[in-house]
Amino acid sequence: MKRRVRILLLSIAFFATCVHADVIPAVQQAVQEFVQQHPGRGGLRAEVEFTPLLTRVADCRQPLSVALNGRPRPWGRVSFNVRCSQPIWTLNVPATVHMYGNYVVAARFLATGTVLAEADMAVASGDLAELADDVVRQVNDATGRSLSRTLVIGAPIGLNSLRDLAVIKAGDRVRVLLTGAGFQAAGDASALSSAGLGESIKLKMSDGQQLQGQVIRPGTVEVRLD
Repeated sequence: MKRRVRILLLSIAFFATCVHADVIPAVQQAVQEFVQQHPGRGGLRAEVEFTPLLTRVADCRQPLSVALNGRPRPWGRVSFNVRCSQPIWTLNVPATVHMYGNYVVAARFLATGTVLAEADMAVASGDLAELADDVVRQVNDATGRSLSRTLVIGAPIGLNSLRDLAVIKAGDRVRVLLTGAGFQAAGDASALSSAGLGESIKLKMSDGQQLQGQVIRPGTVEVRLD
């Protein structure tokens, strides 16, 4: 009985040691260098907060290879795939990457439909990992666009809450460019909806046929026929 208790205590002690094991320095350095060199960092200040690992690995005698698992940008709660070629092993390293930079917020209460001017916005600084992926980083990216929802003062402005001003409105007569494999034609139609540049719009042709196209300039819509 005493022997079983001793084995159990040793097992618990070993498990506790593994749970609180730090990421080995060589792996930390490789991950930090990967983050610093990642094109998605864009000159932002980055800090990597590692999660303790359960797994121990042998020292690697070759440069470590690092890849980012499942995310296009290297911040927030992420997992890095670290590989060693000699001896061969692979390690998944969870971490939280803090990325500090500027972002755009509402400078005052902004109602739905507000067309944003520079005076409506302010620049804040903080950890982008705590914000939505679509947060606006520069005032110019939001100037002249309208809000699709209400924002209180200090609220981050997201790209998904912005709409381009309509250059075509429902009921307008528009020029339609029909393009397909080896041919191009033009005609006139009535807009069934409103849309800004680059947005999708529904049209009704003179023969009653309904099509959907993309606004390429004021008064002109391109319809691709595949």
